[in-house]
Amino acid sequence: MKMKKLNISISIILVLITLVGTTNEIVPNLIDGGCVNLLFNVGDKLNQQGLTYWDDNFYIGFDVGSNKGEIIKYSKTGIKSSSTGKIGIGHTADLGFRKKNGMIYVANGGGSNRTHVYEVDFNNKNITKDINLEQFGTAALLAIDNEKDRLILHTSKGGDTGNITFSILDFNGKSLEQQFDIPNQGIPQGLEYYKSMLYYYTNNTITCINVKTHSIVGKFHIKEKGESEGITLVQDGSTPYIAIGYKKNNRIYSIN
Repeated sequence: MKMKKLNISISIILVLITLVGTTNEIVPNLIDGGCVNLLFNVGDKLNQQGLTYWDDNFYIGFDVGSNKGEIIKYSKTGIKSSSTGKIGIGHTADLGFRKKNGMIYVANGGGSNRTHVYEVDFNNKNITKDINLEQFGTAALLAIDNEKDRLILHTSKGGDTGNITFSILDFNGKSLEQQFDIPNQGIPQGLEYYKSMLYYYTNNTITCINVKTHSIVGKFHIKEKGESEGITLVQDGSTPYIAIGYKKNNRIYSIN
């Protein structure tokens, strides 16, 4: 595997610490001088979009046209093992794995597409629920808080260039907490959550947002070729790390 210096320009040096009871846990972060690891080039040449991870496997979403998407499962070395085939999940902008029921949730996304979140049974290759959230606007992304079993939704009333609203919901679309807004940060490409922190991926930029204070605590820029597509957290070992996707050509990196 290829290891090289991480191409980052730091806007703010981040040391992100979350208190859990009396234990200090370091949230995954990028540090000046760190490394990016090219995990694998994605063999499929489809229109790569959302990304999630669970149990030693990456799940990558692809927009295959005609309002359909496909989710393909890969090992950490890029070996393709199975797929949903083409199903009606739209642009397939973002994916999240829900630990409680083993389902993958898909945000359709897109600056002009009214928001839907689809519950997908990957093993049976079908959609089990369509959560209609059109009232929230467009540009949907999602993250799953598996600690509290809740859905965190990113939307905008102004498409890809409008201000951003974050909503914390149950898995029927009921609001659990007050919404909060942030200014537009760029074209939305992915969202992940870990211990009170949102990792919001736009083109070549990750913005860190504290969901308790509703504040941006820092951002940094990643200078890789191609278009940013998808972000997820890998928690296999003792130190969790972020993985991100790019297309043109399709590939997955780890950041640690």
